[in-house]
Amino acid sequence: MALAIHRSGQHDSTTLDELLEGLCPDELAEGAKVYLDKAYDSEHIRDGFSLLGVTAFVPRRHPRPGRPLNLGKNRWQIERTFSWINRFSRLKIRMEKKASNYMGFLQLASAWITLRLVLG
Repeated sequence: MALAIHRSGQHDSTTLDELLEGLCPDELAEGAKVYLDKAYDSEHIRDGFSLLGVTAFVPRRHPRPGRPLNLGKNRWQIERTFSWINRFSRLKIRMEKKASNYMGFLQLASAWITLRLVLG
């Protein structure tokens, strides 16, 4: 899992490179799967993942009539993770003025969630 924060007016697709740099090389090995939001629905993003040999599941912004949405079976895992992070009130309502402090709390919450999953 990779984390990135940016200003509120910035489009999500502009931070994709930063997110990919945060992943381990093993996570982007050939045959890996990546689940993204509708904001990343563009041909150059899909083509970039195809060149890496990575399968990108990106829902279409404007689904074609009569076609399934094809959101992927595992999209619920992403939404569940957002829900877990939003349980930390300091992250749900951003109280930190400095981005580095906010990122620190976000990483701490992610570590806490991961620890709880590992320990059961």
